Amino acid sequence: MIGCFGILRDIPERNRNMAALRESEKRLQRAQEIAHLGSWELDVVKNILTWSDEVYRIFGFQPREFDATYEAFLEAVHPDDRDAVDAAYSGSLREGRDNYEIEHRIVRRHSGEIRHVHEKCEHVRDATGRVIRSFGMVQDITERIRAEEALRESEEKYRMLLNSTAEAIYGIDPNGNCIICNASFLRQMGYEKEEDVLGKNIHELIHYKRADGTEYPMNECQIYKGLIKGGGVHVDDEVFWRADGSSFYGEYWSYPIEKRGEVIGAVVSLLDVSERRRMEEEIRQQAYHDTLTGLPNRIVFMDRLNLAITQAHRNKQILALLFLDLDRFKDINDAYGHGIGDQLLREVAIRIKSCLRETDTVARIGGDEFSIMLSDVKQMEDASRIAGKIIAAIQQPYNISNHELHMSTSIGISIYPDDSIRPEMLLRNADIAMYHAKGQGRNNYQFYSPTMKARTIERMMFENNLRRALDRGELVVFYQPQVDIATRKMVGAEALVRWQHPELGLLSAAQFISLAEKTGLIDSIGEYVLQTVCEQNKALQEAGSPPICMTVNLSAREFQNPGIIDKVSQILQETGLDPQFLELEITESIAMRDAALTSDKLGKLSEMGILFSLDDFGKGYSSLNYLKKFPIRKLKIDQSFIRGLKEDPDDQAIVNAVVQMAHSLKLRVVAEGVETDDQMLFLRSCNCDQMQGYLYSEPLPIEAFQKLVMTH
Repeated sequence: MIGCFGILRDIPERNRNMAALRESEKRLQRAQEIAHLGSWELDVVKNILTWSDEVYRIFGFQPREFDATYEAFLEAVHPDDRDAVDAAYSGSLREGRDNYEIEHRIVRRHSGEIRHVHEKCEHVRDATGRVIRSFGMVQDITERIRAEEALRESEEKYRMLLNSTAEAIYGIDPNGNCIICNASFLRQMGYEKEEDVLGKNIHELIHYKRADGTEYPMNECQIYKGLIKGGGVHVDDEVFWRADGSSFYGEYWSYPIEKRGEVIGAVVSLLDVSERRRMEEEIRQQAYHDTLTGLPNRIVFMDRLNLAITQAHRNKQILALLFLDLDRFKDINDAYGHGIGDQLLREVAIRIKSCLRETDTVARIGGDEFSIMLSDVKQMEDASRIAGKIIAAIQQPYNISNHELHMSTSIGISIYPDDSIRPEMLLRNADIAMYHAKGQGRNNYQFYSPTMKARTIERMMFENNLRRALDRGELVVFYQPQVDIATRKMVGAEALVRWQHPELGLLSAAQFISLAEKTGLIDSIGEYVLQTVCEQNKALQEAGSPPICMTVNLSAREFQNPGIIDKVSQILQETGLDPQFLELEITESIAMRDAALTSDKLGKLSEMGILFSLDDFGKGYSSLNYLKKFPIRKLKIDQSFIRGLKEDPDDQAIVNAVVQMAHSLKLRVVAEGVETDDQMLFLRSCNCDQMQGYLYSEPLPIEAFQKLVMTH
């Protein structure tokens, strides 16, 4: 025998520039079908196994027939291979290895057909080193196994198959010179005819340098070593070079050809695994990196923090941990959509990285939260300087999809070893400091101190109590009369929610509404207030009280809720209140956030007969053109302008201008926060229509308010 040949399935060339794995499931599925290569994921904690469509095809299952557990997978493995497969997986867990690979047989469920597969697995560990997830790939290698078996059975059969297969196969003599190759090899390596390679040293043609471009001596090549020592060789990740100088990663199997006990050559089957490597890299990227920003995720960050703490302890160094949360990021998502929000997060990540040293680590922890580890901090001022630099960078305007956006961030800082020596506590303490920074007005940084923890616990208890306040009936509605300034007669009332706290007493909305908006409780509270106001107004009318219009404030979150129109309509129907006695109040900033959306919603609600007023007028930047188009009945002048009416000429000028402008647009004006006769007299002098405030009445519970209505 003077040579050999083999067969190997061809892997068609695929688009190297396909989109990211998570955004291109259909194309990935097609790629897996072509490569007979499927992917799987095992949630070790929950024992939930997820297969790609190609894995189901390889195993001959329909998804509904599979229990999606590790045990169900083992049942599909050939009985003779089951122990070896289980030992490979269990052994990697027991021995602390991060990966394993194995070839084994499977039995297809319905046909009973035996197939050969090549399986690779990688483990993902949590901060304690415990395996929490396993990722892997399964490739149907039945055709390769069959070809290899056929190779050993009959040289003549290989000759017949050589030119019919699409696999890249070549044979070499003891000196490494090519003695045979098939058309697939020529095509894959970029040669036109056999004469271009036959008789030439194959190593010097296709295998002469490594991925980094350095020389790869033939005596170091595993194929050549196999010729000398005898025995098969399998290498799954080396670079091969085409005739045009381009390269690809290949996996190859080399089998010696023996004659009378002497190695006279080898047959090599070569597989282009570039696509498989790309898929493996994407799987690793998903496991350890945030797919949106490309930053490390929490798992990687905590692993690096553990390592950094160990080194800092050994070298007596200081570490600083920064916890960032973007201020009012939710407003961006609400106003412009999550697509714009995602682009903003990517830009923020870039800006944060630009402020750091190469030795520092930044990770996206989740949502709009980022964590940063500053290693080998010489003094506290180093952390302050970088935090200030990040705040300044994030403050710069963003131009995204023709929108100029503005953002700020609040940063909390904890120090190792002063604040803790445990990674989890360092992160938690930095988080606490971040919340303190938000409490200090946002757009600043704060160092952690033990007193912050106590305040955080108090805040959490307050939040928990607020969550239960609705169920306990602790929220009540008070009413503050609105009075005609000229006649001093009541013409309406504003509904104001109060919290009858079991320990702190009666709390105004200013003491808890901000928390309700942050936690999302504002939806439930707002619905409760609207329902209560409509019920109580209807009850007052049925009791014989003169009908008046009651005003209910809508938060930004409520107004932007797509279901607000249906909800208001439902409550009016349930309570039987005539819509003309309900006035909804939104702030100027809410109205102008999306003028087109505001106009649409106000128009639909106005068609029901509901009235509208605009609160905090004068504090924002309304376009009078939009204001004219909105179905607004009243403008409310913010009390910040009323407070200084007696002595501040600017406030006097602003109030007078607002009243005149509103009247020119046929709008009525309500002044809020009126507490003195001087304020009332000035308002009357400039023909302001209505007022509300302690000069006439404080907010009253429904019983006291009913008496006031009946007597006035």
